[in-house]
Amino acid sequence: MNNTDRYKIKVNDLVYVLYTVSVLYFANNGGISTAFLNNDYINVVMHVVYVLIPLVLIFMNKKIQNMSYVVFIFFVLMFLVTLNRSGWSLYSTIKFAGTLLLGMFMIHTNKSEEYIMKSLFVCYLVYAFFTFVEFIDRDFYISRMLPLFNGDAGILRNAFSLGYMAGLTTHTSSNGMFLSCGILMMAVGFYLTKKRSNLILLLIFITALLLTGKRGHLIFIIAALYLTYYFSLAGRKSATKLYKTLVVVVVAFITLFVIVNMIPSLSVISTRMQSALEGDDTSVMIRFELWEIAWKNFRQNPIFGIGWHQFLHTLSSAVRSNREFEVHNVYLQLLCETGVVGFLIYISWFIYALKTSIDVYTKMIRSQKFTVTALRMTGFSLAFQLFFVMYCFTGNPLYDFKMSVIYYFTCGMVFRYKYLLDKNLLTVR
Repeated sequence: MNNTDRYKIKVNDLVYVLYTVSVLYFANNGGISTAFLNNDYINVVMHVVYVLIPLVLIFMNKKIQNMSYVVFIFFVLMFLVTLNRSGWSLYSTIKFAGTLLLGMFMIHTNKSEEYIMKSLFVCYLVYAFFTFVEFIDRDFYISRMLPLFNGDAGILRNAFSLGYMAGLTTHTSSNGMFLSCGILMMAVGFYLTKKRSNLILLLIFITALLLTGKRGHLIFIIAALYLTYYFSLAGRKSATKLYKTLVVVVVAFITLFVIVNMIPSLSVISTRMQSALEGDDTSVMIRFELWEIAWKNFRQNPIFGIGWHQFLHTLSSAVRSNREFEVHNVYLQLLCETGVVGFLIYISWFIYALKTSIDVYTKMIRSQKFTVTALRMTGFSLAFQLFFVMYCFTGNPLYDFKMSVIYYFTCGMVFRYKYLLDKNLLTVR
């Protein structure tokens, strides 16, 4: 290898590292990025890098053999939907274009995959750490952490007073999302490797999530992991699969019940669940109003809807509150804002990507010869997509960039593995 080749390799590595930084920047919006990198110049640079690098690496490569043109068509259609009377700023539109390019980029190459996954895990561990810091040292949180998010101080103080730990984020929901990703990573890792370190980290993430009071995240995590485990038993008898997966769910619920009741400080989730069942939860009542408004406006604009992301600015004010809201149901919001046309495009993509993930993961599991790294990547991708599509029923992950970044990242990984499997190019044990 001559000096010119070595120089090219170093430059390429630098480009991939720089791109990874931009991905992490957007995947940590509402968290580390907001706390420490909230600067207009940094924001502009990250937007440029986030879009420009994948464009150059994908479309200027004359030998793109593993690009899925079906995925490309879906991504173009999804982007066009966002241009329909859009309520997004120019930055948001560019950011979403970059997020779709991230999905395409992951199909094309795995050069940034390991960088991104390891870096994301470290970030999620940081969120778990500061969740415990907030819980243990409340004075430190008020004096040192809260000032990092001045624009959200009111919401954070209210959550803090109720015992919901937002940690190093702008909202308990953001903290819940980050911690959920950490749980999914460690749960899949422990299942595949049985390493004690993965189990310890999994318990740390679960405990931190319990401190946030986010019941929806917990429920959908359990459901996503249940289904992922079910698909992990591919090739076994149906009765055996059903029995084993039911045992896992029962054990998970019993374990959580015991933990919560042994440690009163972690009971905030069970208290919130009880409030919801008794009809005393204001947030649940507000969501019912939001859903009713969204459905009503969909019926008035059934074909193309009221326009992308318009609900927040034009309709949510009808709810008796001094805040603006998303619908807190992605499917209803898609119907309201994009009509049947946009809804069918996105739903078709969700189903297509999820089916592909299930097919790839079960094929790799059934063969029992692929590397643990490949299985962890596809297992996490499947678990996260399951979590994502289920959380869309009560949350806003599609419109929340820190989650849509991870979603399209995992989709891209799965389609690359599909290509490698189809071409028998995937490295085995």
